[in-house]
Amino acid sequence: MARAVSRKAGRPPGGINGQRVRDYPQVSIRVPPKLYAQLASLTRETGMSRLEIFIEAIDCFESSLRTSRRRPRSAGRARGTARRQ
Repeated sequence: MARAVSRKAGRPPGGINGQRVRDYPQVSIRVPPKLYAQLASLTRETGMSRLEIFIEAIDCFESSLRTSRRRPRSAGRARGTARRQ
């Protein structure tokens, strides 16, 4: 009889590339209920973890900053001012 492959007990590592999340530094933030609901919705719709969503969001934000630095600035906008939506 063939023996079943035994697995380790507990949850599998949930980090990027199978790393243990326990080894990651922790960051704690408070968010408004609407943002928390958006994050929960994104995790359900995409199947991505919160960590993966935050990594994608930060990478996207960093990329947009690099792109905005390459574009010539308009004369009417002062340097360093935040964009309001």
